[in-house]
Parts: sequence; C-alpha cells; structure tokens
Amino acid sequence: MSEETKGRDKMTSSASSRKKSIEDNAKDALELFEEESEEDYSEASLTEIDLSEAAQKLIEVEEIDGFFHFPTSDYEAQEQFSRLFGIDHLRYAEATGINPPIWYYYDGRMWSHVQYHIHTKIREYIGAVYSIFAHTTKDDWDALKEKTNKNYVGIVKTYVRKLKREPSRKNSILSLLPEELEYRIEESDFDTQPHLLNVNNGTVDLRKGRLLPHDGKDLLKKYIPIDYDPRSSCPRWRQFILDITGGDEELGRFLQKMAGYTSTGETRERQYYTHIGEKGNNGKSTYLETLADILGDYAFTVDRSLFVDINGRHKSTEYTQARLQGVRFAFSSESERSDILSLSKIKTFAGNDTITARNPYGIPFSIKPNCKLHLATNHIPQADGTDSAIWNRTVLIPYDQEFKGEKEDKHLREKLKSEYAGILGWIVEGARLYYKEGLELPKRLLDFREEERKLSDEILCFIQDECVVGLGNEEPAKAVHEAYKRYVYRNYRNRTPFGQRRFNAEMERRAKSLGDGDEPVFRLEKRSNPNQLFFSGLARLEGISVDPQAKVPDAVLTKAGWLTERRNGNHKKRQAQDEVAA
Repeated sequence: MSEETKGRDKMTSSASSRKKSIEDNAKDALELFEEESEEDYSEASLTEIDLSEAAQKLIEVEEIDGFFHFPTSDYEAQEQFSRLFGIDHLRYAEATGINPPIWYYYDGRMWSHVQYHIHTKIREYIGAVYSIFAHTTKDDWDALKEKTNKNYVGIVKTYVRKLKREPSRKNSILSLLPEELEYRIEESDFDTQPHLLNVNNGTVDLRKGRLLPHDGKDLLKKYIPIDYDPRSSCPRWRQFILDITGGDEELGRFLQKMAGYTSTGETRERQYYTHIGEKGNNGKSTYLETLADILGDYAFTVDRSLFVDINGRHKSTEYTQARLQGVRFAFSSESERSDILSLSKIKTFAGNDTITARNPYGIPFSIKPNCKLHLATNHIPQADGTDSAIWNRTVLIPYDQEFKGEKEDKHLREKLKSEYAGILGWIVEGARLYYKEGLELPKRLLDFREEERKLSDEILCFIQDECVVGLGNEEPAKAVHEAYKRYVYRNYRNRTPFGQRRFNAEMERRAKSLGDGDEPVFRLEKRSNPNQLFFSGLARLEGISVDPQAKVPDAVLTKAGWLTERRNGNHKKRQAQDEVAA
C-alpha cells in the first residue's frame, strides 16, 4: 500500500470519526457555538439535531479525498451554503410592493415565505462549519497542511472564527445569494399552471385526475393537507348534493363540475357565482364551507366589497386583492339587502383582468388573479337588468330546500369531515369533467337567471307594477317620471333613478321590446297645447282613468305579466284590469 493511499485512508477514517464525534457531541457543540456567537439569533433558533444533521451533510458535500474544504471568504461560504441546502430549495423574490425582498423555501411539498427561515438556514450552515472546525484534530490539520500549505490553514482558522463571531459575515453571505441567477424569481412565477393542484401526497393533474410526485420546479405555494385517493368514497356528501338540489341530477352534476372548475386556475368561463337561499338551513353554507375547508390554501374569504360598491373601502379592497395571488376560490359569506353589484369589479375579476393591489405600508403592484368569486346570500344584490355584460357573467344558484325538524342532520359537518379525502376526489372528478365537457348551465339555472334579470329591470317592473298599457290612455311624461322616481326609491333603495331624458329613452326601448315586431305598445309624443311630452297608450295607476274598451295587448301580458306574481305580492295591475273588465 502506497504512502498516498495510507494517507487517504487515514483521512477517510478521520472523516468518519469526525462525523461520529459531531453526532455524539452535538449538544456541547451547539452550546459552545451559541456561547461564543456575538449575534442574537432569537428569531432563528437552532437545535442540536439541526446542527448535527447540517454538519454531517456538509461533510458529505464538501469533503474530497478525506479533506473537508473550509471556506476562506464570504463568497466561498455562499457557494457552500448553496450546495448544502440545494439551489432547488431556495428562491429570492424582489416582489413589487413588498419590502424587504422575500425568501422562499421549498420543503418537499410547497414553497413557503420564510423570511426568518433563511436566517435559520444561514445559521445552520455557520454552526455546521464551526462544529466541523471544532472537531478537526491536530492530525487532521497537519495532514491538511501537507496537502495544501501552512498559509491556507491559517487563513481557514482566521475566517471560521470571524464567521462564527461577526454578524456581518452572515449578512454578507445573505447579500451574495441573490447574485446567483438561479435563486431569482418573480412573485408572478408561482402557481402559474392552472391544471395542477398541490395535495399532501403529490400534485394532481386535474385534466386527467392523475397523481404526480411533488416537484419544486412546479413552483407551487398553495397546498391542501389531504391525500388524494381516487378510490376514496363520500356517500354522505353525494346524498347531501342530492338533497340540496331536490333530486335534480343535472343540477347536482353542475355543482360538481363548478367545484372542479373552481379548483383549477382557469378563468375562461368569465363567470361569478351567487348562491341564493332565502330560507335558513338550505345547505348553501355547508356546501361552500366544505369546499373552502378542503381546498385549503387555494380558498380565501373576502369582504363583500370585492363584489359590491361600498364607500370608503378602496384601501381595504387593495389589501384584500394583494392576498388573492394563487387563490382559486374566493368567497364571501353574506351580502346586505341594499348592496348594488359593481359592474366594474365583476368584469375585472370574472374577466381575468390585471388589477392593482398593495400590502399595508407597501407600494401598489399589479397581479392577474385567477380566482372564481362565490357570493352566498339570502337575497340577490341589485344589478342593472339591462346590462348584458354583468348578467352574462352571473350564475345564480338557488337553494330552495329547507332542512328542519326531522330533515335536519345536526351532525352533518362532522360526518362530512370524515369524508374529506373522498370529497377531494369528487372535486377532482368534477375538474376532469369540466376539462372534458365544459361548464354549460342547466336550463333550470338559465331560466332562473332570466327571471331575476327581468325583476332587476326597474323600468320594466315600473311599467308592470305602476302603469296600465292600452289604447286610449295617455299620461304626461313628467308625471310618469315622478311616479317612476318614487317607485325606485321605494323598491331599489340605493339605486339612483334616471333623469327625465334618460327615462324617456328607456321607456321607449321597453315599449318596443314589449310590442309585436316594430310596433311599440305605447309611444312618446309631443303635444303643442300644452307644450309637453306625453306617453300615448300608457296611464299611471294613481288616479287612473282608462278607456273601458281598451284591451291590454297580449304581448304585455306574456312578456311582463309574470312580474306581478313575483313583485312583493303586488297585484294592482291585475286588479285594475279586472275592474275595467267588469
């Protein structure tokens, strides 16, 4: 055996014994390290296990031919740190609107914002170097001198002592890390693959329902702490869906695909969802809260100001929007009866537009949210019934069942929690169906939306509730407008009535839409004596004097008559017609 081989074997044996010594004396090494360190690491605590594991891993990474390569500069220390913890486990984001810059750490499942964690890792590295240094024997140093030179050993000892004692060394290493391009990342780089769902036992490809291994390269910050198993069942949940839909299998299938679509990062449907249940104990809260529980980090409760116009909520809305990055299920629990839907907000979120957000004390920055908005309410927020843009984005889901007395299951929530793995599988299956079939609305929901849209049309409802349409009737436009304003203040609360000119134009539009072909059911005409506008063929119910021979056109009854039964029990028009007929 050559002298060189003997020396290498001696050093290899020494390396093994050093690793064993570090493991056996980790507690003493940690106490000595903390005793001699001049920096307060209260925010980056280190355990003896951390120190021992880091030191042994560092030996494996940095020892060549039995020699441990000690750093002699901050730059070398930075390179060692990168090799120790792996470039795949750390990312540095110079996020706009957030100061200081953010460090992220990948724990094998997800990337987490760990500003203090990076300090802990730096400390682990420094502690590991010091621990190896403290367990390097005189024979090791002598062998190292023979392999290199005396000056190198002196430089090593000087630098390691500085590394341990001077806080500036840690900050210097930390400042050098972002210079490595592999570390740099933008906030917008996270959670960009809409078909991936990060769960406890892997990453689900929602297009196929296939489970993939976790991979840091996917850059997923969101996480669901539930295992995905497509074989898991959820019989109680499936019965619950059947119950809340009244046995409507088409609606139940839609609810599953909607949940699946919500779990994706897709926004192609450009919709927002309003869950309506006028009665209590109707299942809507259980449905939404169960989805929120299961979707974990992908779900976020938002203030209703994200949907409606509320004065003085600009800043708080910006703060909320800053937290929506990567969120897929944004829901609000209840709305007020007087709430008016904000067309601009609905268009922005449902249309996948770029929005401005900011964190408290931060500067504004832009994000492109991919969340689906869900609003739970006992009453539909007010919206302009003539605005096709907002109604085309609106999906109204009625919860018209009531579970009280014998129908109520007071232990339902606990039963559903035991089925979370199965319900997750149900959601994934819904996503797979969505990718395959799309999200076409059932006829029941289309009809319900059209009905509510007409109810929200204040002009049409005013004609139905407050006027009689028929030949021989006429009314001054100004008097009709005054009646309309009183009607709006009484029935639409926060909505501002149209001015006279806009009102006249809207009335003419409705007259044409209610007529047959191009023939309107009433007209706006100008009289020279007196010089004012009149509605010909229309009269107000207040002080009504209608032509007994006038017949209300069938078009009005078929297109607007349905409103009477829905509008607060208001049957005045039908009563007036009956009196005229008599």
